Amino acid sequence: MHHFSNMRCLIDSLLATLLLVFSCFAFCADPVKPGQDFSNALLKVSAPNSEGWLLAEANAQSLAFAKRGVTNDESYAALVSLFTVAGIRNPDQFLEYVKQGIESDRAPDRFTTLENSLTFTESRPYLCVKLHNVSEDRAAQVGSHTIPLRMETFSLYCRHPKRSNVGFSIGFSQRGGVPDDKLESRAQEFIDGIQAIE
Repeated sequence: MHHFSNMRCLIDSLLATLLLVFSCFAFCADPVKPGQDFSNALLKVSAPNSEGWLLAEANAQSLAFAKRGVTNDESYAALVSLFTVAGIRNPDQFLEYVKQGIESDRAPDRFTTLENSLTFTESRPYLCVKLHNVSEDRAAQVGSHTIPLRMETFSLYCRHPKRSNVGFSIGFSQRGGVPDDKLESRAQEFIDGIQAIE
């Protein structure tokens, strides 16, 4: 079992983690079982509930999984991260805090944002905001080549209901390949498998 601790002061670098995951196939060696349990004292965490996923990263702040797609340029990533929530007193401040964290994570010299939506959601009984982002990665490495690839991400950012100074994010992404018309439902299944322990 992997444990999270020492929450980062800012929102975990989702983009940096995604890039690590998408490039991990050369060194990712640990397959995970569908729905394998990675829970800890703060979160109930399950690996994606399908075959072919690898453990890409496991440390005190984040847990990430990677999966190859149908084509050489297609891959999927699923990740969970913890971050510190400091001085947040109301939902609007939380939304702005997440927004600023996401914006500081951007790499405009590499990524072009095509679609971006960050809104409140009442899908859980505690404070959460959801993100849908579509970007073009203009410097994706596929083998020995650098090519532009479309990347689509669905994420949920929440404040832990019992630990007000702790936030967590859950993300599910596809990069490359043909846009997956089931991506949102696959993402939602993974997101639903990550729950705060109250």
